[in-house]
Amino acid sequence: MRLRALIVLLFTAVSLGTALPASADVAADKVRIENFATGRALDTDVQGNVFSNPAQPNKFQKWVLEDAGHDTVRIRNVATGRYLESNETGTVYTSPRFVYTYQKWIIHKAGAGTRRIENLATGFVLDTDRAGYVFTNAEYPTNTQRWILED
Repeated sequence: MRLRALIVLLFTAVSLGTALPASADVAADKVRIENFATGRALDTDVQGNVFSNPAQPNKFQKWVLEDAGHDTVRIRNVATGRYLESNETGTVYTSPRFVYTYQKWIIHKAGAGTRRIENLATGFVLDTDRAGYVFTNAEYPTNTQRWILED
């Protein structure tokens, strides 16, 4: 079922002339991932919880985008070494590196220098609210699903 959906997605992207983003387009040494709507940065702790906080100069808010092949990246936290992950219920957390697709993300351009970060396994998009709760959700036109990758 997922393979068929992926084939349909790829065919649609090619037929509409929409290029799928290359991970090299957004690759950086260490980035802060800041939400466009809230101005809060993606943050984590050693237990694997993921949330957003006001931007601070610490390694818990720094992430490395690692090429995972096929236009996907793994997003590794600098402080913990753990990888951003999501599941079918929309929960976002970090865990040690695994080979499955819940740790793979597609970075899409979203206009005005922002990115939409989509989980490969679920198809859900990284989202947040003003209280700092981070989750994934179906894509819809809201600024809480747009992120800025800062050096």
